[in-house]
Amino acid sequence: MTETEKTPAGVQQLMPGVRAVSFTERLAALAALPCGARKGAKPQKPCNVGLFDIEGRKQMDLIDQLREAVR
Repeated sequence: MTETEKTPAGVQQLMPGVRAVSFTERLAALAALPCGARKGAKPQKPCNVGLFDIEGRKQMDLIDQLREAVR
């Protein structure tokens, strides 16, 4: 008698000598995948907010202007 496996498509028979993939093995395969954006082929936008704002770091500070005026 061949083994069967319940899938979203229905009950399927397994070939002789093949065992069903366990839930733990499926999770391990997903965990081994590389991390990345899941929006297809589009590159991820940079995080230009708050602490990570590169353009904001280039701005002069009021204190810097006052120090230059005192010199």
